[in-house]
Amino acid sequence: MRSQVQIKSKRVFFVFKKHIIIWLMLIIFISVQVFIAIQVSTKGAGLAVLENNKNELLAEQQKLKGELIDANSITVLAGKAQELGYKKIDKTFYIKIDENFAALKK
Repeated sequence: MRSQVQIKSKRVFFVFKKHIIIWLMLIIFISVQVFIAIQVSTKGAGLAVLENNKNELLAEQQKLKGELIDANSITVLAGKAQELGYKKIDKTFYIKIDENFAALKK
């Protein structure tokens, strides 16, 4: 009789021990999942900030490219040249050089 009581108590202890282990594992898994979810959401927020910065920089780059193209246009450069005192030439003279220009004369 005593051995049956001891066997039952051991059986109950093992069942109780299994439940504790299962609950501990479940708590650990849930904790890890919550921790990973927090980390992922934090990284997602950081990524959103970086994407906003990228879009702002791309817009600024487009604006600066447009300003550079406008600043290098011929009409703007011609206006700046006139402001600096350069004058437009009305007549252009071309000098024709003979083929023997640098040839040694005898």
